[in-house]
Amino acid sequence: MSSKRISYKVTGDVQGIPRYIRGMVIAVGTELARSYTSKQANSIGVTGFVKNVSDGTVRRLSSHMEALLSDLVVKIQVQGEAQGSPDALKEFIGHLNTGPSAASVNRVEQSDIGSKSGESGFSVK
Repeated sequence: MSSKRISYKVTGDVQGIPRYIRGMVIAVGTELARSYTSKQANSIGVTGFVKNVSDGTVRRLSSHMEALLSDLVVKIQVQGEAQGSPDALKEFIGHLNTGPSAASVNRVEQSDIGSKSGESGFSVK
């Protein structure tokens, strides 16, 4: 079966991160996205990598009711490359569009790129 390689970028929001850990919200959000992506790739048998590209934007759900709210919305972006059979990549992109349960995926961009030989797994960079 032929192997295909894509470049991808996922943009979304992670909600429900408590305000009292504000200094760690970006790390929590991007780690969730990277971990989810790696888990899905490994379960399907796709090789490649995922890495952060977040601009670090943090938005409050409601600035005028800040005292009543304890949650933040964190904008996250991850990108990477994935390689596998066309069917495996289609399944992988489907998982990216779904995202982890705490996230809301806004957009998944993908484009075909040249295959790489000798890659043996999927890594988090």
